[in-house]
Amino acid sequence: MKTEFLEKMIEAKKMERDAILSLLDFEQREHIQVIENELLAMLKDIVLKSCIFQTESENKQSDCEDNKKEDKIENQGKTS
Repeated sequence: MKTEFLEKMIEAKKMERDAILSLLDFEQREHIQVIENELLAMLKDIVLKSCIFQTESENKQSDCEDNKKEDKIENQGKTS
């Protein structure tokens, strides 16, 4: 149900965008499309960088946990 609602909202916004663009002359439409493409590229870059950062953070956290486990095992061996 939520997915259906979101799909309809996205479609409505696309129709709204097309209606507004149809009121503009060719040069203005072209300029807006260039801006849209730049914003889309920026958004893709942000998402990509955040995914890379998240992966690196998870790897660092995993490394820290592995090091803690190794230290714990070494300390247990020394106390025995």
